[in-house]
Amino acid sequence: ESVAVALDTLGLEHEAQVDVDGYLVDRVVHCVDQHDCPHPAAIFVHTAGRTVHARFKQPLGGTMMRHRHLRRLGYVCVNLQVEAWSDLSPGDRVSLLEAKILEAQQRQGA
Repeated sequence: ESVAVALDTLGLEHEAQVDVDGYLVDRVVHCVDQHDCPHPAAIFVHTAGRTVHARFKQPLGGTMMRHRHLRRLGYVCVNLQVEAWSDLSPGDRVSLLEAKILEAQQRQGA
């Protein structure tokens, strides 16, 4: 829910729990500004030990495969760690999410 609030604050259109080619995505963001944000963003909220390594906080094999598949479909992937996200203030959540989406867009070749 707090991810939705941050996306709303950023003025981004989004959908919750979207099936994208067989993969469940926590949030899909469709950017209005195609210049700064030409690719839809798949946002994943991770809990340590389930989809990311508990100690190193890096995505596990199945998560990496899902990301590769979605990138080939034209999505950028954004990972949020629920433990770190929960510790942030609402303003810091907005800033972090905006930075992660922009960084993912740049990596994808926006």
